[in-house]
Amino acid sequence: MPKDSRRSRPVAGQRARVAAELRSRAGTATDPAPEVSHGQPPRGGTDRPGRVPAGTAVLDRVTHMDRQAATAAGDRSRRRTWPLVVAGALALALAATTALLGLRVRQADVTEAARNAALAAAEAHAVDILSYDYRHLDRDFAAAERVTTGKFARDYRDTTAKMVGPPARQYHAVVTAKVTAGSVVSATSTEAVVLLFVDQRTTSTRLDGPRVDENRVRLHLTRVDGSWLVSNVDGL
Repeated sequence: MPKDSRRSRPVAGQRARVAAELRSRAGTATDPAPEVSHGQPPRGGTDRPGRVPAGTAVLDRVTHMDRQAATAAGDRSRRRTWPLVVAGALALALAATTALLGLRVRQADVTEAARNAALAAAEAHAVDILSYDYRHLDRDFAAAERVTTGKFARDYRDTTAKMVGPPARQYHAVVTAKVTAGSVVSATSTEAVVLLFVDQRTTSTRLDGPRVDENRVRLHLTRVDGSWLVSNVDGL
C-alpha cells in the first residue's frame, strides 16, 4: 500500500487527551443547574464565578416591586391631597375676601350714618347759635352754648356777653335764622365739616323794617359722648 494513502493515527497520548477533552465538554453541557434555596449558595461550595445567586435576584425583584408600589401609592396620595390643598386655599381666600367686603360695608354704613347725623346736628345747632331775642337773651345764649364744645364754646360765651348782648338789649334786636340748604364736606365717625346756607331775618329799632341776610357758614363738628357739637363756625 502506498505511504501517502495510509490514514495517520494519533499516538496513545494524543488519544487520551482528546478523550478527556470530550468527556469534559460532555459533562459541562449535561451538568444540571445547582439547587438554589432563598439566597443560600449551591451545594458543594461557593458560587460559580460570574453568576448571581437566584435568591438575590428574587429579593432584588421584590424590592423593586415594593419601590414601584410605594411610588404609585405616593403619586395617588399626592393626587388626592392636591385638590384638598387647592380647595382649602380657595376657601381661605373666599373667607378673607368676604370678611374684607363685610368690613368695608360696615365702614361705609358707619360713615354714611355719621354724615347724616352730622348734617342734621349742624342744621339744628346753626339755628340755635345764629338766633336770639332781646327779650330772653340769657336763655337763648345758654341754649346755644350747650351745643358748642372746646375753645369755640368759650369764645361764643365771651362774644355774646360783650359784643352781642348789650346792643341787642339796647335796640330790641330779634334775629331768626333759617337753614335753606346744607351739605357735608367731610365726615368720619368723630369729626365732620358741614357747609350751610342760612338766612337771617333781623328786626331792630335801628332798622326801618325787617332785613334778611343770606349767609354761608361752615360748621366744624366733633362727636362728644355720642352727640355732635359745634367746635368752630366760619363765615364765608
